[in-house]
This record gives sequence, structure tokens and C-alpha cells, in this order.
Amino acid sequence: MTQESLRLSPFERLLSLFTRIRPGEGRVIAWLLLNATVIMLAYYLLKPVREALILTEGDAALRTYATGAQALVLILLLPLYGMLFRMQRKSLLIQRVYFLLAMGLLIFYALENIGLNVGFAFYVYAGAVGVMVTSQFWAYATDLFSVRAGQRLFAIIAFGISVGGLLGAQIAKFLYPWLGAGGLMMLSAGLFLASLPLSRFAGNAVPARARAKQISRADNIMTKALGGLGLVLQDRYLLSLATLVVMLNWITTTGEYVMSDYVVQLSMTLPEGERQAMIAAFMGDLFSWITIFSSGIQLLLVSRIIITFGVKVAVAIPPLIFAISFVGMAAIPALIVMKWGVIAIKSLDYSLLNTCRNALLLPASREAKYEAKTAIDTFFFRCGDLVAAGTVFIGADLLGWGHRQFLVFDAILALVMVAIAISAGREYARKAERPEFQSAPEPGR
Repeated sequence: MTQESLRLSPFERLLSLFTRIRPGEGRVIAWLLLNATVIMLAYYLLKPVREALILTEGDAALRTYATGAQALVLILLLPLYGMLFRMQRKSLLIQRVYFLLAMGLLIFYALENIGLNVGFAFYVYAGAVGVMVTSQFWAYATDLFSVRAGQRLFAIIAFGISVGGLLGAQIAKFLYPWLGAGGLMMLSAGLFLASLPLSRFAGNAVPARARAKQISRADNIMTKALGGLGLVLQDRYLLSLATLVVMLNWITTTGEYVMSDYVVQLSMTLPEGERQAMIAAFMGDLFSWITIFSSGIQLLLVSRIIITFGVKVAVAIPPLIFAISFVGMAAIPALIVMKWGVIAIKSLDYSLLNTCRNALLLPASREAKYEAKTAIDTFFFRCGDLVAAGTVFIGADLLGWGHRQFLVFDAILALVMVAIAISAGREYARKAERPEFQSAPEPGR
């Protein structure tokens, strides 16, 4: 046993089973794990609320329109977020964002309580909340850690995201019949408010040798006008990360369409009363396995993969497996193959790829970590949804594609994504070696 390992706390010794941990890092990991769990719990409480409100006030088409509206709303919010970024101390920015999200929930609670139809607006709002909370959490995490510390610790920190999502989904399912939509809104708002001090505690707990230096870049006319969107459009590296997100959402959304359509077609052979039960049972089982595998991969494998191969290689592994999975599904069009192919894709998306995507911003300026990341995780993420919707419309309605054609198309897209990931990984490796992106000498913040 080394002298450094002897100085580990009991919690740090537990963490050392999953990643390389250094003395003093346990406190910051504990606070960030708790923070991630709380904010994802708050968000997942809202998911059944948004679905229930919009589908009782409208139909599936209205839901589709609301998804498209999210991209438009987010692009309008990006310049406002940029203004908030430049006006606030960065250690307080994440707290301000969560506070505003909580206040928005209280407003929707009041409107819903007096009987107004808020389904469409709330669906758009909840979708924005979903991408904002994770984006802000990871922006703050990348702002705290040096490149090497982030590579070691992000996989463990991301486990809190998985735990929060799992708990939130189960608690929402249990509490919805008792509290209703308004009650879950209030509970979610309370959790966001409860999370406010957690980020501050985490920031104060980062050891000096693991802390990132704060690198900033000057604003220009484009960044002042467009905020994070302007940063992305004028930076080749950031644009490659945005393209990676668009490709990811394009591929996964199209793949989910194929599987859902396949399940619906199979259910047509059943009596009317059994169709809904079959679909619900299949989807419930699918999501359960995705949660189990993504959590297991996150806890047991992600850190080891990143430490062994580096982010440069690790980021290209998921899209390569995506391509193999889509080829397998196209070659053997059976429900069991479709199911486990989607499980593999979504599990790697939620674990290894998610961790790598956030690690890619470790060697970046503070503006990129906050403004550009927000633009990537909001606007560009929803652009992937829009491109996927267009692909389904063109492929199914205009070209008459069947499942196999869509799956082959997704396999080709996944190979393109591999090339983009390799390019981004190479640039990351070059940036990570710069001395300004290593550890900072002083812990003051």
C-alpha cells in the first residue's frame, strides 16, 4: 500500500475501487454526486407531468409541434444566457439558473391550479429544463477540474446523473396518483432550491492540484449578439462538438422510431385490449434494462476505459458500436435483436459517450464551458430532433423506406459520427497538453 493510499478517507477508498482517487478529492465528489442526484431527481419528476398535460389537452401531433418549438425557444434564450454569464460570478451562475428554473415551475403551478391550459407551454419549458440542468451541471464541473483530474473523476460524478434519473422516474410513478401534476411541480421546484448550496460546497472542496485554471477569451460582435451560438459557429473545435451532438440525436431518434414502429406493427396481431399492455410492458422492460446497463457501465467501466485509452480513443468507441448494432438489427429483423441493439446504443450514449462529451470541454475557455456548452446541449441537441423528424418524413412518407433502409442509413450515419469523434478526440489531445489547461496552483475561488 502506497503512502498516498494510506491518506485516503474511507469514502475515498470506496471510490478507489472504480477510479484513481487522490487524498482530498472525496469531499468534492460527494457534493457533486449529491448535486447531480438532486437535480436529475427534480427533472425526472417533471417528465410524466409534461406528457400527461400535453396529451390530455391535445394529441400526438401537438406534442411533435412542441418538440420543434423547443429549438426555437432555446435559440432565443442563448443571447440572454450570455448576458447572465457576463454579469454573474461564475461560482454563482449555476445557482441563479436553478433558482430561475424553480421560479418558472411555481408560475406554472399557479397557472395550472387556476384551470388554464398550460400543456403546450409546459412541455416546451420542461424540455428546456431537461437540457439546461445537465448542461449547467457539467459546465460547472468542467470549470472546477483540470483536464487530468476530470478524466479520472467525471465517470464517478456522472453516476449521480444515472441515480437521480432512476430515482426520479420511480418516485414520479408512485407519487403522481397522489400529488397530481401541480404537486410534482412543487416538489421539483423544492428540489431545485435545495440544490442551490450544493454547487458552492463542491467548489470550495476542490483540492488545489485538481483545480482548473480559469482561461477566458475576449468577446467579439458575433459572441455578444448570439452568445454561445456565436462561440460555436466561429470555433472549429466547438463546431465539431456541436456536430457530434446533432449526429448523436439524429441517429438515436431515428433508431427509436424504427423500433417503436416495429413494436406497434407486431402489436397489431393482438386483440385490441392487449395491444396497449404489450407495448407498455415492452417499453417498460426496455427502459429498465437501459437504466441498469448504463448505470453499470458508468460505475464499473467508463473510468477504466478513459484512464486506459484516453478521451481521444474512448469518444469514438460508442458510435462504432452504434454502427455495428444497426448493421445487426438490419441483418436480423427480429424484435429481440432490435431490443438489445437499442439497449446497447442508449446505454453507451448515457454512460461512456456522455462522459466523454463533457470531458471534451475540459481544455476550453470559461466562455466555451458555459455559453458554448449551453448552446450545444440545448439548440444543437434539438436540431438533432428536427433533422431526425425530417428524415423520418422523407424516408417513410416520400421514399417509402422500410425498417431495414432506415437501419442501414443509421449505420452509415454512425460511421460518419466515428470520423467526427476521432477528429474531435485528436484536437482534444492537442489542447489537453497545453500547460494552461493543467492544474491551478492555488485553491482560491
